[in-house]
Amino acid sequence: IFLILKLFSGLFALKYIGVLMIIYASIKALQENSILRLLCYLSIMAMGLMLMGISIGSEAAISSVIYYFFIHILYKATLSICSASVIDTTGIIDCSDLKKISNNIIVISAVIGIAMMISLPGTSALQTKSAISHLFSGDVFYLAPILLSLVTVYSLPWTNCFKKHVAYQRLVLNKYAQASLIFLSFILICV
Repeated sequence: IFLILKLFSGLFALKYIGVLMIIYASIKALQENSILRLLCYLSIMAMGLMLMGISIGSEAAISSVIYYFFIHILYKATLSICSASVIDTTGIIDCSDLKKISNNIIVISAVIGIAMMISLPGTSALQTKSAISHLFSGDVFYLAPILLSLVTVYSLPWTNCFKKHVAYQRLVLNKYAQASLIFLSFILICV
């Protein structure tokens, strides 16, 4: 992203590439069952949004893209550690096999990461996504960030987490994973 920002800032064609990335990754994310692949497709959608911002080339667009890039790194690292911990501990790879998790550190970290990813009101991710999308107000490209948010919310495996009468999956984290999740969650709350 930084190389593209440095070399191609203001290039009009990046807007179309970004929209294609968002549409392609949206279709794939809606069909995906693997936890890690789903996170990758959601990252591709975020990169498409950043490319759209880079295509504008203004100072406001560039600062919004840089800020969103760092927020994206933080929440994606948090969700990746949560996912890797679940996969390592339980062996569950598919979203359809997920159960309720009884480890408070993973649950709190995942909630914070997902809140940033779906841009809940009050999060800095909402402000930066809004800043990037408002660069395209009055244009059809304004719908791409809205599509990104809707697909992100819809593609997450919510149904397994809110079912009643589902057994809890007990997870025991090593001290490094616990420290990493606590640290990243604290940084995300501060941001």
